[in-house]
Amino acid sequence: MKIEHGEEDGGLSGQQKFWLGGKAILSAMKPLALYMILPSLLMCIPLMLPGKREASDVIGRSGNFYSTLGICLTVYLLWRASRKRGSSLWADATLELRGLEKKRLAELVLMGLCFALALSAVLSLLPSVGLSAEYGASSSVLGAGTDRILVILSVLILAPVAEEIIFRGYMLNRLLGYFSKRDSLLISTVAFALCHVSPIWVVYSFCMGYLLGWVSMKEDNTVYAIALHAGFNISLFPVWVFNRLGLADAVGWGRICFLLFLAVLASVGGCLLFQRYKKGEWMND
Repeated sequence: MKIEHGEEDGGLSGQQKFWLGGKAILSAMKPLALYMILPSLLMCIPLMLPGKREASDVIGRSGNFYSTLGICLTVYLLWRASRKRGSSLWADATLELRGLEKKRLAELVLMGLCFALALSAVLSLLPSVGLSAEYGASSSVLGAGTDRILVILSVLILAPVAEEIIFRGYMLNRLLGYFSKRDSLLISTVAFALCHVSPIWVVYSFCMGYLLGWVSMKEDNTVYAIALHAGFNISLFPVWVFNRLGLADAVGWGRICFLLFLAVLASVGGCLLFQRYKKGEWMND
């Protein structure tokens, strides 16, 4: 990962620094624009074919397919662009598969799962209105559409890989070419959070994105951020089951006590794993 930043700007005016910083940010956002636009463009294809189709029907029936196709196409185009520059996707996104610590990867997956379950339990304790209701609707994505296998593939593998390549790979590396580590991490985290649009997911994604970026820079390898991201996304499965069983709509002290227990247990587990990770204790096992 590139850590050199800040051209020799001692002789530059404030306006020049502003424009150079803006240029660096725009360059970093190019892969993100591709990732955001391609799935939507692909969904327009069936709307242009003969026969009357409503946009809502296309999204409901085949949205998962076009979204997955858009993710794959984005990664492919980034790979092609890297080759054209005489580089590689692995180098540009700081992906290193050699020498990976499998136990560390597993612990990062578990850490992400714990933190995500803790937040889910806390949100489920809120009244089922406003932000909490919005969270419940969003977490039911696994049951949406007809391509559930593609949803699972996208949630567990494609989304973590593609988003980490874009945000903690391409974007963070390009920002580090001009900004400090702290500023680069903050800018990439804000961009990641804003992509999730709704207020509750912006807050959730900001906390998640900051941790992902911190891990990526600490390891100098985006693969570890992918593992942590996958752990966060895996939490959608128990939350989906919880909603499917109708437990989210249940009332009474039993439900409240269970959610409080889950929130505390998951929070403690996540914090212990985080402290273990910071100290690098897996290396001593």
